[in-house]
Amino acid sequence: MRDKVTWRGHTCLQRPDSSGRFLRAILSGADVGAPDSSRRGRVENYPAASKTPSWTQECGATKKGPQEWGRGSHECPRHKPPTPNPQTRERSELWPLLCVLLVLAVPACKHRKVGERQTAEESGMPNVSSVIHMGDPRAASQLASGFHDIEAHAWRWTMRTFAVYLRPPLGSAQKGAVLYLNFTLTPPQIEKLHSVTLSASVNGNQQSPETWDKPGDYVYRRDVPAGLMTGDSVRVDFELDKAVPPSDQDARELGVVVSKAGLELK
Repeated sequence: MRDKVTWRGHTCLQRPDSSGRFLRAILSGADVGAPDSSRRGRVENYPAASKTPSWTQECGATKKGPQEWGRGSHECPRHKPPTPNPQTRERSELWPLLCVLLVLAVPACKHRKVGERQTAEESGMPNVSSVIHMGDPRAASQLASGFHDIEAHAWRWTMRTFAVYLRPPLGSAQKGAVLYLNFTLTPPQIEKLHSVTLSASVNGNQQSPETWDKPGDYVYRRDVPAGLMTGDSVRVDFELDKAVPPSDQDARELGVVVSKAGLELK
């Protein structure tokens, strides 16, 4: 049996617990306080079947009773969970699909790159640039033939004939390009050979030769017509009229010392 008590103008529900203290659940807006016999008012019988809703203990007393939310309701209307947003639900349902698509897309990108690399290797045409610095080890793929190892991190000796791959500069298919080769003739070469003549051909099209009879640094330059600047790369073959043959001091055939080769827009 529970008692309904009028205390300080508020209606309270009290019952004794195992420790002898009282628990009050305030129904009309007052705070819960410790039991005090001096504050008790008139005691009336309160039906045991009427239970205090849990929301009154969590949210505090209000002037509204449970009958306003529906008899027997134990849910506080102020703490009802928010109504889910349909758009938020749709987005959450799309996340698994997006993750699956992302996982499938990564192998596809890798497969595409591998396929492109295999195509370049099968075609026999390496990835080329318009300029080759002989001291750069990465440029080795553009050296078709006739070059010795890098020396002093800057240059290479050639044989009597040597060749490179070069990429046509942007716009050279309309304007043409200029082929150049930076090289050096050493004093021992001129002493043995007296003179050196160099010629070149671009994709099989012969360029005019040039002769030098003194040691020093030189640049061989020739204009290349736009009609030859097609495709991703062109092959340039160089040829010397003579070279220093192998000897006891050096077993290599020595042509010229090359530091740079390239194509530039005309």
